[in-house]
Amino acid sequence: MIHASPMKICSPQRIPGSSRRLILAALCALPLAACGGSDSEEEGVEKALDAFARDLNARPIVPAELPARIRAYLSSNPSFFGSTVTLLDASLKATTSPYVFKKGVGYADSNLIDDKTYGIDSQPWLVPARDSKTSTWTEPYFDAGGGDIWMKTRTVPLLRDGLVYALVTTDLPTKDPSPK
Repeated sequence: MIHASPMKICSPQRIPGSSRRLILAALCALPLAACGGSDSEEEGVEKALDAFARDLNARPIVPAELPARIRAYLSSNPSFFGSTVTLLDASLKATTSPYVFKKGVGYADSNLIDDKTYGIDSQPWLVPARDSKTSTWTEPYFDAGGGDIWMKTRTVPLLRDGLVYALVTTDLPTKDPSPK
């Protein structure tokens, strides 16, 4: 039996040959955050969110099931603050956007569409990815009406036949960037 701290397990060169291969195979199934590896937080989000986006593209999206799927994604990546899957209509307007985020020791959820003052279709996390059809990061911003914290957001557009039909995000908490 190997007794090692999580950091040692994440350093495969310290584990002998065949055991290393077995452990690496097992680690590939874990979320990056569980490893505490050398990738930056942003790289961890990119890898996890790209995998989540592939899963969403591979299975039909049922709006009523989205909060549970998002909650499972966040539970597997505890350093992430929140996530949404925003479905778009043919005119690229948001039709639903269940948002799951940390609240106390658990998670809360809301639908960003329900708050008419939020202006979802003009949010800095939505517009660039929707319009460019590419993954984007926001600069730090205060997400009033969503998470109500300073955050930065990674957004991945989901495409079908070259058209954006949904956007999936991950939020990372940040500090207020303004000088004190």
